[in-house]
Amino acid sequence: HEQKPWWKGISGPPKNDTTIMLQDPRDGPQLPFACLNMETWSVSKDTQPSHEGTPPSHWVTTPGAPLHGVDCVTMKECWEKRFLALFHEKPLPGQAHRLSFIKLFNLG
Repeated sequence: HEQKPWWKGISGPPKNDTTIMLQDPRDGPQLPFACLNMETWSVSKDTQPSHEGTPPSHWVTTPGAPLHGVDCVTMKECWEKRFLALFHEKPLPGQAHRLSFIKLFNLG
């Protein structure tokens, strides 16, 4: 009652129908404000997030900085304009969603 040896190819030819969909990693899942204690934000608040515990360099908006080009100020604005906009965006046919999960960081 021995099975036939699988290493002799009885399972069929190698699978070759794999499709790889690539996206620009700058569009997510790392959001520009991911290192700003985002996990503690209240996304319904119309206030700025606390700067406590984060380096001042993380808050600059100059070219090359993570927040360059970010047009939100409050936690609610960033949630709606940056996260939800990407999350609800419909992908083009044959492409993956731009944001299907987010990555949080702990720099401490």
